[in-house]
Amino acid sequence: MQADVEEELFREKSKALSEIFKDLYNDGWDETEIRDEGGVWILYFMKEINGRKRRIRIGAIDRAVKKAFYMLYDLGPFGISYDFDEKKYGLPNPDEDEKSYLKALELFEDNVIFADRPVKDFKPSKHLIKYYYSKGFKMRIKTKRGKKYLYAMKRDPTTGKMMKRNLGLKT
Repeated sequence: MQADVEEELFREKSKALSEIFKDLYNDGWDETEIRDEGGVWILYFMKEINGRKRRIRIGAIDRAVKKAFYMLYDLGPFGISYDFDEKKYGLPNPDEDEKSYLKALELFEDNVIFADRPVKDFKPSKHLIKYYYSKGFKMRIKTKRGKKYLYAMKRDPTTGKMMKRNLGLKT
């Protein structure tokens, strides 16, 4: 039973994040940053606006974020930067031997940063809510299978269709 609930949450979250990542990428948010915040790996999208780097916090990296993140490679080139203490995790010094550092970083990325962590929650990020508000979306709460989800909704001016983005479970 628990596995079914987690699998459903994984499907919903990865689908919703794929749409969100596509929106961000198409709007020029083509840089990502992965930070170690107290042992939790957090994904950010970044863009330079008026000479300053702005960030949109996506959240902790789990299976669903990993799947949606790898979908970005299909969209085109994007930048990835890391913010963590290399010594803490035993990576070699990049100044001494860059080739072995890049190889170690690639293994570290596969085995630690993007390890298959279970999907625990799917909550709206205040950064995403602000982003969609700035794009003219309205926030609506919709109930689906007894759970309340926060949706960003807007009518597409060219097609007239309603665009909906699932931002997560409303608590």
